[in-house]
Amino acid sequence: MSIKDIRSATLGQQNKFRSEKVKHGSIEVEVRQLSYADRTALIEKCTKDDKMDTLKLQVYAVIYTVVDPETGEKVFNEADYETMVQQPSGGYVDTFSKAAFKVLGLSAEEGEAEKN
Repeated sequence: MSIKDIRSATLGQQNKFRSEKVKHGSIEVEVRQLSYADRTALIEKCTKDDKMDTLKLQVYAVIYTVVDPETGEKVFNEADYETMVQQPSGGYVDTFSKAAFKVLGLSAEEGEAEKN
């Protein structure tokens, strides 16, 4: 295989982002994979002094990845952060963040590694 073939098969391909439909109660959302740049920005937003703030990671992962399955429009925005951190554990934030970690390629250990 030539360099041209390799470049065509990688850089030349149309971006295909993974997604997963997730139900919580009577609603269904789509959790969509981020680009490397957006995933890095998410991780940097949730890291301070080389320590991961797992609450921020969980909530911002939901904010950044959850979209309306019909329109592709983001459901949440950063203004929703304070409301979301006050939600009960085991609720929609947990449900959606588990799917977000999966499509982002983040392990549960990364999400649970450093409680702040």
